Amino acid sequence: MTKFVEKYFKKRNFEEKKIDLQSKHSRTLEIINKLLTFNNLQIIQSEKTFLDIGCGDGSLVDHLNTKGINASGCDINDLNFEKDFFPYKDASFDYILMYSVIEHINNTEHLMSEIRRMLKHSGILIIITPNFKYCFNTFYDDPTHIKPFTNIGLENILKIYDFKNILVKPWTANHLNFIWKLKFCFFYCAYLLPFRNDKKYFIPKFLKGKSSTMISVSSK
Repeated sequence: MTKFVEKYFKKRNFEEKKIDLQSKHSRTLEIINKLLTFNNLQIIQSEKTFLDIGCGDGSLVDHLNTKGINASGCDINDLNFEKDFFPYKDASFDYILMYSVIEHINNTEHLMSEIRRMLKHSGILIIITPNFKYCFNTFYDDPTHIKPFTNIGLENILKIYDFKNILVKPWTANHLNFIWKLKFCFFYCAYLLPFRNDKKYFIPKFLKGKSSTMISVSSK
């Protein structure tokens, strides 16, 4: 990675320390497990092996380890995701997560090949990334964003690398099962008032959601 990208992520990690990380990571795990259940896949639980690619300060890894999950993490300071080989054996992990990572990667071929190598048989890949279809006007405000994905594009790249049981849904904070069952769930989350998370005027917290991010789960 370039010094510019390293500097950018160092600044972002510092700013994230101001957030209530315990609540954030608990919510992240809860949403992921709900989508795994929704897709009839095994949830993340104690004694499972987990790799967080792009782990930042490692706080999510620490949180998962407190839950009895055997979690590891690597970040751009450790290796270049576009060309370096990850220092893990074949079939090492039950779960691999990329949270706000793939949109920063140009050479996704190398990264996806490494992920398949490191996943166990029937291991699960989790990707959380912006949905370009609904954030195209702000996507490149982040100067480190390189490759945008839509929900269809993300599904297609997973198919190319032979992942199965692919499910791509909006990353929302509330009413998950209800929203995920909607035929036009991405549209509803992006444009309908109750699910927007960026409105300036008051909306009850339980009605809010995150509208322009998507999450996928798939198995090897």
